[in-house]
Amino acid sequence: MDIVIISPQEETRRLLTSCCQAHGSEHQISAFASHSGGFVHLINENPGLLILDLDELGDAQAALCSLARYHDNMKLALAASTDAHAIEAMQACSDAYWLKPLAEEAVSKTLAKLLPCKEAQVTVRTFGHFDVFIDGQPIHFKNAKAKELLALLVDKRGTVTMEMAVNVLWDNRHYDEHVKQLYRKAVSYLRGIFKDKSLNILVSNRGSCHVRQGTFACDYYDLLDGQKKAIAAWGGEYLFEYPWAESTLAQIENMVEAYTGRVMK
Repeated sequence: MDIVIISPQEETRRLLTSCCQAHGSEHQISAFASHSGGFVHLINENPGLLILDLDELGDAQAALCSLARYHDNMKLALAASTDAHAIEAMQACSDAYWLKPLAEEAVSKTLAKLLPCKEAQVTVRTFGHFDVFIDGQPIHFKNAKAKELLALLVDKRGTVTMEMAVNVLWDNRHYDEHVKQLYRKAVSYLRGIFKDKSLNILVSNRGSCHVRQGTFACDYYDLLDGQKKAIAAWGGEYLFEYPWAESTLAQIENMVEAYTGRVMK
């Protein structure tokens, strides 16, 4: 998980960094003494956890807390010297809160709940019917449109706007506020699934969303990379239950044919 620490106090940054490192060497930790440097990092990246020291932030604390809430799947932990900041922490809907001076044991105990000890392995299967597995166990989607939206995001491999998703998933509906709400409900459902597992797969902004390639295994992506195992696994069907995937199916067939032709030569 990518972790951002913002604190003007070197001792606080050092303790928080040490506690995060103790919970796994796989975590990428960026510590900033100034809120301006952390602010730029948050805009350009999408970390899984922001640890924010409210002391000496002044007017910047509200902006940073709001920015943290804007990022999907980002957890927010706050630290401050006085109880007066507790109200602000609750208003910011933080996931954790510490009073300073920080106690290493208390910080470590909270981080154990916020940081995954071992990131779950996600596998997306597009050959045949669409399925998603977390640590080998299939996800049972109660919202069928949410599942189809995820399939669309995997298929497009880039940003999908709300209008584009509605035109594909609800092609018989007018693009009105009601159908927009159906889209938002599907996005919210997907966010919930991945947040429960501390998975930073889905990125959604106002009016668009996409999946973070590289955060999950996918047979389609492996085939695009020319991996022999994926090409051998190709059975002629792709996202079988979704008619809109036929254009990609044709492209895959051409790729497989070209590859097998080169191999035979």
